[in-house]
Amino acid sequence: MNRLSFVAVILVALQMLAAVYADPPDVETIPLDQIWAYNMPGTRDIRELESQKHLQSLTLAERKRVPREGIWTATLKSLLTESPTWPKDGQTTGPGFVVAGDNCKALQAAYRVLIEGNTPSDSVPPRSDSTLVVFSYQCGAYFEIQNVARRGNSIEVRYRLVLPLETKTQSANLALIPLGQLPPGSYQVSMTELPTGEEAIDGHYAPLSQNRLDKPSQEHWSRRVVSKSFAFSVTD
Repeated sequence: MNRLSFVAVILVALQMLAAVYADPPDVETIPLDQIWAYNMPGTRDIRELESQKHLQSLTLAERKRVPREGIWTATLKSLLTESPTWPKDGQTTGPGFVVAGDNCKALQAAYRVLIEGNTPSDSVPPRSDSTLVVFSYQCGAYFEIQNVARRGNSIEVRYRLVLPLETKTQSANLALIPLGQLPPGSYQVSMTELPTGEEAIDGHYAPLSQNRLDKPSQEHWSRRVVSKSFAFSVTD
């Protein structure tokens, strides 16, 4: 091996070591108070998106498409047990999806998918705000996002199902998670379930007993009613 080749080998080795010991990419947390949802602790009330302030962000053509009952109310109907898409025995909920735009525009885009039956796009254009749409069908537990973090091109949504004090309570929810403008590339969104909790009298919740936590996930509602992990890209 000549001297030039030896130096090249050393440089490659140093680059490999640098990659191994490099600091992990910065983790960006999306605060709960930036997420739109219904009656979900720490989040913004998604019903506010139907106010005139937010509706003004839509074009005239888009405002004409707003249903009389409101975008949120109409969208919620697609998640109730009466909906033809509600997962029956043996069925599971499909994946969440990404939409271009934020706030009211994102809610209207979610409406087009969940109510009008449009196929969700698996990409958003560059220099456009991106919003994740995740949801839960109606069931006897509250769907609560605990935190959302982005590490490079990986996004993790950690959530918990909370059993209500009132056993007859039925709940469905939809959350809009704003990501802002993302660099071009492919992104993976992971839906991570945390141990089921139960509502306390003070409105908080506590983990269930250990024997309940050890149950396999298919014995919980999450596999059946919560939207699954998905991928998308930012590209022209």
